[in-house]
Amino acid sequence: MIPLPKNSPLIDRRFLYLAAVTLLAHLALQIPGLCSGDPAGFFSRPDTAGYLAPAMALSSGQGFGECVERAPGFPLILAAVCRTPAGAALLFGLIGIWTAIPVYRAGMRYAGKNAGLLAAGLFLWNPTVMANRGLWLSDTLFGLFAAYQCYFLLEFLEDGKRKDWFLTVGIAAFGALIRPINLAWIVSALFLLAIRKGITLREKCFRGIAGAALFFAILFPWEMRNASLGAGYCIDTNTGAMYHQNGAMILAAVNHSSFEEEKARILKNLEVEFADRSRYPDAGSRTAYRLKKFRELIAAHPVIWIRQHFRPHVLIPDAAALCEDLGVTSPGRGTLDILHRRGLVPAILHYFDGRWYIPLLLLPLLLPAGLLLVGVLPEICRLLRNIRTEYLMIFAVLACAEYYFFLPGPITVPRYQIPALPILCVLGAAGLLKLREHILIRMHRMN
Repeated sequence: MIPLPKNSPLIDRRFLYLAAVTLLAHLALQIPGLCSGDPAGFFSRPDTAGYLAPAMALSSGQGFGECVERAPGFPLILAAVCRTPAGAALLFGLIGIWTAIPVYRAGMRYAGKNAGLLAAGLFLWNPTVMANRGLWLSDTLFGLFAAYQCYFLLEFLEDGKRKDWFLTVGIAAFGALIRPINLAWIVSALFLLAIRKGITLREKCFRGIAGAALFFAILFPWEMRNASLGAGYCIDTNTGAMYHQNGAMILAAVNHSSFEEEKARILKNLEVEFADRSRYPDAGSRTAYRLKKFRELIAAHPVIWIRQHFRPHVLIPDAAALCEDLGVTSPGRGTLDILHRRGLVPAILHYFDGRWYIPLLLLPLLLPAGLLLVGVLPEICRLLRNIRTEYLMIFAVLACAEYYFFLPGPITVPRYQIPALPILCVLGAAGLLKLREHILIRMHRMN
């Protein structure tokens, strides 16, 4: 990594130009939804209802009420704008651009100013980021915290400062209050602390204990609040949905059936099971039952479960959401089931009803995602070739990217890429600049 000058500016003029153009493009992309006649419905997806209910209660001055289904972070933001879709479009656009600042700083630290600017551009114009920026879902807000988490982690691994360590852990905890997938990230952070050279064992023990205490202290008040409402000590009860989501994927593979069929069967069985209110009087007991059944499925089919966590489908850019933003297509078509049962091409044909010209027209918008892969692959190969000196960066990539690809398992929704994109954009920018330099050298030699 490149040492930053002590007085290096937070951002430079080129970044401001990039941010301004991106915001204008973002607002233009929101126009079809804002003019749809039902903007709130247009920008909503099936998961939105879980966020919108507490957001509406908050905006009415009723607090969170008894909502335990979702983490509190995104409803807090949504409450400010849920009654004004135009305000939501602007706010989410600004959050998306804000996210590019730590990406820019991380790229600049890793490979210089040009790499920082290119990393920010790759992030801001990534089709998945663009498509999901205006949706009433938690992914854009979570991406902001994941980007700062990644930036301060890289700073800590480079300089070993206490400040960067505690900022990393604290931001990760607040991220978990937006998306509970971050709950296990503390394990990755503690592992990286343990293998970071140049810090005494005594100091590592202090930072590890204090960092873990800080992490769980941030989460505990909300967990205690949920426990008081009968949901148990948890961030949300939506975790139990893994049974009818990931569990349905396991059963579909075992029975050679459809994900949607298995999901419907599980939900119907749960409805019958939970009809006994004496056995399942609250959300906590129902969540515990769903998680127990999911663990039983994993124990019965461990190979399938592990295999389903390594799917390249998660890297597919979210062209579908782009089309939905433009009003060309609509969500809820069962494409995920087609993707897992029959593959990518049948899924594309299914989603677009055989209209090949639509994805072809989208190719220019998909270019940043292609450039990202072109840059990331050689840079990862370089890191692996130099594993003895670059092992910290390799583990940082696993913590900041593979972690978010692995945990969702077979539910390879493209928006789950967003927290992994900051570090991938840093690597991609560095790889593209090295590739450009290599091409220029070859051209110079040929002349």
